[in-house]
Amino acid sequence: MKRMLILLCLFAGFTVNAKEKETLISSKIEKVTVFQQGAQVTRSAKGTVPAGTSLLVFHKLNSSINGSQIRFNGKGDFTVLSTSYRYKVDTIAGWGVAKQRESLQLERNALQTEISREQGWLSIYDREEQMLQANQLFGSKEDGIAVAKLKEAAVFIRERYLDIRANRLAIQDRIAELQGKITAIDLSMAKLTGIQTTTELQFFVRVNAKKSVSGQFSLTHQVAGAGWYPGYDAHVNSVNEPLELTYNAFVYQSSGEDWDNVKVTVSTGQPQQRSMKPNLTPWYVNAPAPIQRNYRNNNESDPNAWLKQQPYNGNIRNVQGRVTDQYGNALIGATVVIAGTSTGASVDVNGNYNLTIPAGYSQLQYSYVGYNPIVVPVSASNMNVVMMGNTITLDEIEVTASKSARVRSSFDMAREDEDAFYAPVAVSYTPTQTQFKIDAKYNIPSDGTHHAVKVQDIEVDANFIYQCAPKLDPQAYLTARITDWQDFNLLDGDLNIYFEDSYVGKTALRLNSVQDTLNLSLGADPGIEVRRKRVKADHKKQVIAGMQKDIREWKIEVRNNKRESISIQIEDQIPVTTSEEVEIESETSNGARITEETGQVTWELDVASGKSKDMKLKYEVRYPKGQYMRLE
Repeated sequence: MKRMLILLCLFAGFTVNAKEKETLISSKIEKVTVFQQGAQVTRSAKGTVPAGTSLLVFHKLNSSINGSQIRFNGKGDFTVLSTSYRYKVDTIAGWGVAKQRESLQLERNALQTEISREQGWLSIYDREEQMLQANQLFGSKEDGIAVAKLKEAAVFIRERYLDIRANRLAIQDRIAELQGKITAIDLSMAKLTGIQTTTELQFFVRVNAKKSVSGQFSLTHQVAGAGWYPGYDAHVNSVNEPLELTYNAFVYQSSGEDWDNVKVTVSTGQPQQRSMKPNLTPWYVNAPAPIQRNYRNNNESDPNAWLKQQPYNGNIRNVQGRVTDQYGNALIGATVVIAGTSTGASVDVNGNYNLTIPAGYSQLQYSYVGYNPIVVPVSASNMNVVMMGNTITLDEIEVTASKSARVRSSFDMAREDEDAFYAPVAVSYTPTQTQFKIDAKYNIPSDGTHHAVKVQDIEVDANFIYQCAPKLDPQAYLTARITDWQDFNLLDGDLNIYFEDSYVGKTALRLNSVQDTLNLSLGADPGIEVRRKRVKADHKKQVIAGMQKDIREWKIEVRNNKRESISIQIEDQIPVTTSEEVEIESETSNGARITEETGQVTWELDVASGKSKDMKLKYEVRYPKGQYMRLE
């Protein structure tokens, strides 16, 4: 069969000598380096370089590749003279369709002409029938008509009507037959396919060799339709064991060709497409100025005072808003929890949150490391909160200090557990990126589907501490504190949390707001019981001094029902005042620490397995007679 080739060529200094030897070389994808956006593909090939000057033609490359960005590398006793490329379009089918379509169209036109001719005859018979209907009277009412002539006219009209109708039916049958043939032709034409072509990129390497030699070649190029994003699994079997953090890379690609049985390297860097060094511009820095605030109660010491004073609205079923610091910066990762539950939401990168409020719950608690927690009533569907930094540093609340961590590959785990095998991972570093070279081959089709690739298993000696604010929620929440987390090459991503073989939930790991210590909340632990009970509530009046006095005393009990000892941080509070007429004295036990500015009381305790510890919180408030003081 005669075939015509259409060549669309994009030349890069490309000329072909008709007498020059051409050697076709097939290549395959051997390894891929996947960046967070984009990928670098390396193809390998082997071939024979003939003696003299010849042209190596790497053919059947995907047409989506930018030929100008291909880098060639070869090993062998030959010299590379030049490189070039072109895109080749080859017609593989459909050349005979045009003539077939033309023949069918001519046949269809002929049938359409016959139908038009038959429809003309129908028009003639219609007019004849109209003429007969208009001339059925052959005499006048006065003279009448002879019987013989009447009989003769009636016979003529009847026979003509019959002939007209018979001919009309024959013509209609003929038109239907012709229309059926046209329909068959239309169906045949619809089944005809168009011209089918394939497009490929051909990469040419002009070489020179003194004699025929074997060579090994590689082509490296960039693809845009690929990338990866991180995901993590955090496993905590016991607070006495290291935290196990599994680092996964979810790889996807839609480059136009499948990656079959290739070695995969994931990189934290970005491919550089620049041809020249970018130039630096001056970098100006200024101290941030506090945002201008206009709080409704004009209380600059507590920007949320107005919100705290609003009454609870039981009709609110969804609350959204923004959480910021005193400078207006979004507090990414801050938590908003429904008081009395473990249900909550995290603040996103823009500082926004959205939370559904179940019936019967009236307060929201806002918390963030290094900032004073805030509790406000559910009063509106939009609640914006400004959090103020506290005076407690991370160093002050650390129970123990441990900075040892060991990064182990999946291969190390495989040797420890013979039931599981994972490919070993080699980690390499450059000034701009970290690369994880996985010693395994993967099949990643060009369909955009996300494929999980295990990158690392990291063992971290984290500091585990339980935290509880029994005034708001009696549940104890376990937190893992990780120091030197920067050494683990982590990126922002989703984090699945498992504690004692149970799935706790999913959270977002956001690292741009984390400083020295990375805190992972592992959820509430039912093995820790915390009770808060009021044991005293007195009100006395002093007649001589004209003062009155209220006394409150609380007992807090912590019981450890777990098999190992725990460290727990208990938070409570005493009232604070800005009035000189109000005096507050407090009394605590077990070495509680009181923050004067906020009234926060903090206990840091070690509780042995199966044991309990009690704490006492007592405060006395004196204020002028005749005033009312709202105390719990």
